[in-house]
Amino acid sequence: MNKVGQVERETQNRIVKLFTSKTGLCNLLKEGTTQENKDTTQENDSTTQETFKTTQENKETTQEKIFALLRSKPMITREELAKSLGISSNGVKYHLDKLKELGKIRHLGSTKAGHWETIDE
Repeated sequence: MNKVGQVERETQNRIVKLFTSKTGLCNLLKEGTTQENKDTTQENDSTTQETFKTTQENKETTQEKIFALLRSKPMITREELAKSLGISSNGVKYHLDKLKELGKIRHLGSTKAGHWETIDE
């Protein structure tokens, strides 16, 4: 038998042992699954990083949104703000209080007839 024939025969024997022995088959399956999991994990990590970057770039805080709305519509009510932002009226009150504490906004006039004033630094 020539060298090539001998190598082919040895390779065939290894393949048969791999598929016929329980340990060999399990190891073969593990190797394939491990590689697939690594590939999937790398893809998921990449997607997560892209999503995180996009979220960071587009992230405007609730207070920034409120400030912009107050600037564009000074007569807006707390309920209208809550509806526009998709948060509760109490959530809006919390952020309005914080903006007042920071000196960014103030309310002028009465509760019903008053308006918001935004303060630029």
